[in-house]
Amino acid sequence: MITFTCDKCEKRLEVDDELAGQKVECPFCHDVNRVPAAAATVVARPAGSSPPSRRSAGGDGPVVDRAAPPSDRPSEMGLPPDFGPEQHVLTVHPALFRARPFRALLAWGLVVGGGVLAALVPGAGLIGGGALAAAGIVWLVVWWVTTKTIALVITNKRTTLRTGLLSRSTKEILHDRVQDIQVSQSFFDRVCRVGRIGLSSSGEAGVEIEAGDLPNPTRIREVIDAYRNV
Repeated sequence: MITFTCDKCEKRLEVDDELAGQKVECPFCHDVNRVPAAAATVVARPAGSSPPSRRSAGGDGPVVDRAAPPSDRPSEMGLPPDFGPEQHVLTVHPALFRARPFRALLAWGLVVGGGVLAALVPGAGLIGGGALAAAGIVWLVVWWVTTKTIALVITNKRTTLRTGLLSRSTKEILHDRVQDIQVSQSFFDRVCRVGRIGLSSSGEAGVEIEAGDLPNPTRIREVIDAYRNV
């Protein structure tokens, strides 16, 4: 048996040796943990001799080859490892100007046009231009705040969608339960390198987590895929 501690609730868990290097669900908090590799005795041998047999850590029993853990794809990609305590990997907010360039041009047009009108035309032009510029600034500020209240947070164990400012809504899926990742991009989205991400799990019907106007959606899918059992 292999004994280890859950990364989240710190309960003591015991699993069979055959599960070394694989992922298991904690029965207490339902978090997913990677089982550490079982220890194996290493026997030195003279140069040129045939490979020695590997014996169990207990002594003279039959040869037992411990299964090596699978390759850690996230580490190979320069990401936090797919084991150990939960670590932050990536936080993505919807793109601002890149996703809506025409809206951005209109908002900045109001700011610049209103400023020019206020500067060149005295009296009514000052009032009207100031109003236009103020409307453009308010539009940009509200737009910026709205995008910052939406965040797709990826750790080495789960993906979480957080929305809201004063009130907060949170949805999350453990990576090992992600059944399908959908990336939707129109031609214009591909040019601007933005898109919509949808995640669904094996236990639920339909898309559970969905967020649009995310920058580099293909990269986001690659990061999530690195932590999935695929």
